[in-house]
Amino acid sequence: MEPENTEYWGHVMRQIVPMQTKLSEHLALQEMVGHRYLSEDELVQESAWSDGTRICVNFSDTAFDNGQVSLPAKGFLVAGPVALGTWRGSIREKISVEAS
Repeated sequence: MEPENTEYWGHVMRQIVPMQTKLSEHLALQEMVGHRYLSEDELVQESAWSDGTRICVNFSDTAFDNGQVSLPAKGFLVAGPVALGTWRGSIREKISVEAS
């Protein structure tokens, strides 16, 4: 599937929307307390919320590892309180999201 393909993006959105909805509901009443760039090109970013939730995203086409955070190309990490859990995944032709 080509990334420009409607079928491709429909597949991606069907997997992301349930997670995004849960995350948005959780963070709606939390204060964002930090945002920083983890890479010099600013394509890897981290945001933090008052309850301890942390989201790292790699917008680049190459993997990133700084010894503290390891993300595949187009990857993300969501880590939060026990109720929220931890999710890792990447946006590729076959999206995979792991929750723990």
